Amino acid sequence: NSGSITAIANAVGNGTYGTWGGAEGIEAYSIGNFVNSGNITAIANAVGNGTSVHAWVDGVQAHSIGNFVNSGSITAIANAVGGDTEAEGVYVWDIGNFTNSGNIFVAANATDGNAEAYGVWANATIGNSIGNFDNSGSILATATATGNNTEADAVGVRAGSIGNFTNKGTIEVYAQSRF
Repeated sequence: NSGSITAIANAVGNGTYGTWGGAEGIEAYSIGNFVNSGNITAIANAVGNGTSVHAWVDGVQAHSIGNFVNSGSITAIANAVGGDTEAEGVYVWDIGNFTNSGNIFVAANATDGNAEAYGVWANATIGNSIGNFDNSGSILATATATGNNTEADAVGVRAGSIGNFTNKGTIEVYAQSRF
């Protein structure tokens, strides 16, 4: 991708079945070689007061990517009022080689709910991996949760295992939970 990809989801509800909003810039089961020098933006907004409100977003999502090269911009923003948010810049089960010289920005913002933000996530909960990780760009993950009994979690890079990890760039993580 050397162009621009934008995905936006807005959900507003007031019922007993919940309100869900989700957006993914790119979703694929498997990608051999992923190269991005353009802009990928995914934004999800959910507002409601039903039994369940959730906004989730992935800039790039796949089960596996052989080679991931980003020199562009990947932005993933999830906002929820009355519920939870989850945002991932890159969400993949397995990545062979990860190279980032661009910018990955992730923000999860929740009012009266929990917020989770991951810059890069090779689904560590099931033990998946990144073979070689090389960052000379910027990865920023922020999570903000506002309200009683809320939690904010932010992680720059999460994986079951990473073969080789090299960071010559910036990885920043901010999490804040407040009343």
